[in-house]
Amino acid sequence: MGNSLFNLGFNKMIRGNSIIAIISPESMPVKRLIAAAKENGRLHDFTRGRRVRAVVIDTSGTVILSSFQPQTISNSRAKVLGSA
Repeated sequence: MGNSLFNLGFNKMIRGNSIIAIISPESMPVKRLIAAAKENGRLHDFTRGRRVRAVVIDTSGTVILSSFQPQTISNSRAKVLGSA
């Protein structure tokens, strides 16, 4: 069940066990992380033009932007992994 997929926004799926961090995009270090990921081709935008509310970092170093709240993503991940 560890490889179960869950939705990060607009039917864009990610494996639940591949997430390292779910963070808010408000701080300057996170904004620099987003800029560096974009420069290196490791940024995926799952917002469809909506406001970025969460930044997800996975095990491969990919940075994913989501319009879901960090708590919503965390709850979905816990449900998929069977921790909730």
